[in-house]
Amino acid sequence: MLEVEADELWNFVGNKDNKQWIWIVLDVHTRQVIAFHVGRCDRDAARELWQKIPESYKQHADFYTDLYEVYMGVIPDKQHHRVIKQVVGETC
Repeated sequence: MLEVEADELWNFVGNKDNKQWIWIVLDVHTRQVIAFHVGRCDRDAARELWQKIPESYKQHADFYTDLYEVYMGVIPDKQHHRVIKQVVGETC
């Protein structure tokens, strides 16, 4: 069974006026990064991340994300599992 975890974090690039969000999708079992995206923190960025995920995962994997609403409508509902996580800093 394929299971993945998607999450996002931010950092400054070049200077503190250039905050960029890093989106990462990991295979839960192997911890391998299967996709990533750097950019804004909005639904368009979530869609761009989705496009980078390999087809085998998009078709067969269960996706675990935090409660961040931008994933809704991007990850198919039947595959999307929203979980509560401990927040250690700023969220989108």
